[in-house]
Amino acid sequence: MREKILNKNGITLIALVITIIVLLLLAGVTIATLTGKNDFIKREKQVKLNYSEINRSKEKIELAISDLMAEKTGKGERLVKEDLTKINSEDIDVKSTDNFPVEVISQTYKFNVDENFTVTYVEEANETIVTYTTEPEDYIKEGTILIKIKVSNPNGLKKIRNPKGLEISCNGKTTVGMEYSVNTNGTYTFKIIDLNGNETFKDIVIDKFDKIRPEIKNTTIDNVTKNGFTITVEAVDGEATEESGKSGIDRYEYYINDEKYDSKDNVYNIEDLKPSTEYIVYVIVYDKAGNSEKTENMSMITKENNIIKYLYKTGNEYEDITGGWKSFLQSNATCTKTDEYVYMKSESPWSGTQTLTTNKKINITDYKKIIVKANCISFKQSERPGRFGIYDKIPTEAVFDEVSKYQQFLPNGIVQEYELDISKEKGEKAIIIYGQPEVYIYEVYLDN
Repeated sequence: MREKILNKNGITLIALVITIIVLLLLAGVTIATLTGKNDFIKREKQVKLNYSEINRSKEKIELAISDLMAEKTGKGERLVKEDLTKINSEDIDVKSTDNFPVEVISQTYKFNVDENFTVTYVEEANETIVTYTTEPEDYIKEGTILIKIKVSNPNGLKKIRNPKGLEISCNGKTTVGMEYSVNTNGTYTFKIIDLNGNETFKDIVIDKFDKIRPEIKNTTIDNVTKNGFTITVEAVDGEATEESGKSGIDRYEYYINDEKYDSKDNVYNIEDLKPSTEYIVYVIVYDKAGNSEKTENMSMITKENNIIKYLYKTGNEYEDITGGWKSFLQSNATCTKTDEYVYMKSESPWSGTQTLTTNKKINITDYKKIIVKANCISFKQSERPGRFGIYDKIPTEAVFDEVSKYQQFLPNGIVQEYELDISKEKGEKAIIIYGQPEVYIYEVYLDN
């Protein structure tokens, strides 16, 4: 009996041991699986991080190329592969530009730029990278430019030789910074040797010295009125030479009787001047390096005050054209004459049979607006309001809906001036005033 109990207990103990072993094995498998999964997640996150950094680096290169292309276009020039050296910066290292594709490194990623200036990712860079900035960054006409250089190599650096032949020991550092001053344009070559003996040559092109003044082609003054005029300057920056870069036109200083007006545009409208007054005008053109060129002095006299052409004027009196209309074009109708222009009052404007016997239109090319001094008393909802305007063609009937441009009177019972902008209108036009239902006219004139 005791032997049976011992056997039973032995079997139970063995089963327990086996169960524990199985559980440990399962736990090990589970832990391994979880560990592998965590490693996968980490790798996936790293891939996403690297992809994001690659995209940012690619976009940085693309933006730099886009800005360079805009600058070249502004100078009337075409972007070529040799220009890519100008996108070197504290984040971008442009390698040789002898042939396409041009190799460009941003951060620690290598890209190719093809003949269409399209940027394509290649691989991670495991080599010497040279980036730099200049102080100042903009063009100058004289002085010194400081080149601030950063050299890095993950395998360590041995030494750097500057353009004057001076060697600097790097003592195995992976990153070294240095400065180099220049006072002329040119290509400055640095030689870098890493700990493995690999040599890298970095050409830094400096073209920020611009010593040539802009060239003024032509200067004109037009659109002269009683209060101002328009100045137009045609100027180009001096062409680049070996000693001087081409920075491009930057700004203009317009002087009117020695009063200065600054502008970025080569066309400037001067306003708020006095009528019938002589003004001495000149312009100074600046390029981005600060070189300047002055135009010759020009004399311009503004037009007389209120250079207008009266078509109708009553003084303090008014002409009642209620229920009618006027045309300042008549010459052989029964009408009232004012100087060389006459008008006619229709007795029945709604009949549609008031034929205009017009044989003369008015040239409005030199005028900017038609001004009518009038008083519109009121009008009913069923009536069309009074208005005035211009016709491209001489109308045969008083049909005001055919007018090409018009200004409507306000039925407020107030004597006021109404303006119609005709500054963009040219040539001969018919001018009509419609007086329905109760309009009093004081003056009608063209103003410049």
